[in-house]
Amino acid sequence: MQRKLSIPAFWFAVFFLIFAGATTARAAETKCAAFMVGKAEYMIDNVMPVKTDAAPFTEQGRAFIPVRYLARALGVPDDKVSWSPSANTVTLITDKATITLAVGGTVMYVGEQPREMDVTPVLRDGRVYLPARYVAEALGYEVGWDDGNQVIYLWPKGDPKPDVGKAVELFKDWVWIDRGYKIPDPDGRLAYRDSVMPKYLFKTHAGISIVPRYGGKLELEIRILPLNDGGTEEGYKQAETILASKFGKDFARQVAEYFEQKKNRNYDLEGKDFYTTENYYRVYVDGAPYDRINIIISQR
Repeated sequence: MQRKLSIPAFWFAVFFLIFAGATTARAAETKCAAFMVGKAEYMIDNVMPVKTDAAPFTEQGRAFIPVRYLARALGVPDDKVSWSPSANTVTLITDKATITLAVGGTVMYVGEQPREMDVTPVLRDGRVYLPARYVAEALGYEVGWDDGNQVIYLWPKGDPKPDVGKAVELFKDWVWIDRGYKIPDPDGRLAYRDSVMPKYLFKTHAGISIVPRYGGKLELEIRILPLNDGGTEEGYKQAETILASKFGKDFARQVAEYFEQKKNRNYDLEGKDFYTTENYYRVYVDGAPYDRINIIISQR
């Protein structure tokens, strides 16, 4: 039997709930996932914020996290997470293992092998809470705890322990805006509001401008200053993260690889369309000579 885990000692049991009103899953291979207590979101690989409808919390030295989102962060899609009301069990299925836990039980099954736990899954307000550390380890992940920032993070066993500083910045210094984009907080330390159009134009100290659009199919514009025209590498990363918050990290990386070609203001970046496979979005990118990079996001 393992000794009792506690947050102050950095050994803790993370619990997570099932059936959190989730939308379409975007489960994929993850290098690092981070959750912050009190924040209804999580971060994937320090670049992809994912909004949720439930926030982690702590109670009696334990941290609780929504299972659907943790499962996705660990690469388990929604259709591989199931609840059996007759048996009071939750099952997660991956290529690596099938994991089953029962409400009120202290044994987790990995395949046919039982593993003792020092915590008990519970059913509360129609939600099932499970010990995530055991599940994460069974799927090949390690679990860490940043006590100062109240951040829980997971990474593949054998990989170096990740630096969660960027994830903490995304939690604390970025905000969600209408239509599902996360941007640097225009009232925070990374960005500021334009003095003439404070509601419609935000600028970051890294060299990008963000123009939310209200109404119609046009949703957002991002403008990036090239490196030799007041821009920074961080500005390019900020633009990619904004795209990832809406469309996922793979699509964002595809778009970023294109606009990163223009680091010099003299470079002519021809106009190019990128289309999402879901929700029918068009992302148009261009950058004329002696001009900035323009990213225009609209519904098709």
